[in-house]
Amino acid sequence: MKNSQVSALLFLWVLLFSTGKEVVATENGRSCSEGIKMAGPCKNPECSNLCKERHGDEAIGVCLGGCFCRYPCLSS
Repeated sequence: MKNSQVSALLFLWVLLFSTGKEVVATENGRSCSEGIKMAGPCKNPECSNLCKERHGDEAIGVCLGGCFCRYPCLSS
């Protein structure tokens, strides 16, 4: 498998099993993920827009049984 495929699978695994905020180490620093409950069925455009509103333009939103966001963690 290529590094990008491994990274994509890791990302999906983290999103699938996340309950609340998760922190994941990546090559470019840290990223966080969060599951968001939506009023209706999850749809990718709405999920992506919601993630960008909550976590900034670099956030990614995907539907995996619910809306899951991945975004850069803020330094503490």
